[in-house]
Amino acid sequence: MKKVLISGCSFTEKKNGFGEWIPWSDLLSEELNIRNVAKSSYGQGMISKSIVNEIEVSEFKPDFVIVQWSSIQRGYSTNLKEFFSSVVKNKETDFLAYDYEYLNEEIKMNPQNIEDSFTLSSFTHILLTKNYLESKNIPYLMFWGWNQLGKVNKKISDLFTNKIYDSNWWIYGEHGGMSEFINDEVKIGSFAKDGKHPSTKGHKLFYDKIIKEII
Repeated sequence: MKKVLISGCSFTEKKNGFGEWIPWSDLLSEELNIRNVAKSSYGQGMISKSIVNEIEVSEFKPDFVIVQWSSIQRGYSTNLKEFFSSVVKNKETDFLAYDYEYLNEEIKMNPQNIEDSFTLSSFTHILLTKNYLESKNIPYLMFWGWNQLGKVNKKISDLFTNKIYDSNWWIYGEHGGMSEFINDEVKIGSFAKDGKHPSTKGHKLFYDKIIKEII
């Protein structure tokens, strides 16, 4: 294996020695030729776009692709005015095409359920990305950063998980991902000081027991 393309959100974003934790992706880059396009706040649309752009526009030819899928509904803003203000302030114009992923701040609104349209859009991006990689005959691995399906319509989630869960998808338990695995395995010291992101200890365990074994 020569070239590996990685995408995801802050759970996978490269740190290069800077930041509160060392991510699993940086550990992998010590052994392989890695192109990591993961970025904090990326939702499924941005993750999918980053993969396709890197292969088609940047003409990076990966031998393997690893995708850590993010939140179905990213915490960002509660309305369009706030969303556009945040985009301009943070110079994140790429997010404009994916406003549906960012129009719900969970900390402020704490929804009991995620709207069906958001769930459908999120799963569609995942399924299209799988189909794209398969059409290119590029082997891949996908997994959740954390369990996404606790607040979604079960009928919709069952429909799509039956299509996306296969030998290319690592899953912990029923719908768990990297976060649940680390929390159960590490327990004390599993998360960074912010309480949201896995600690270096957690990332290393995930890398050693899951990613390294699969690679």
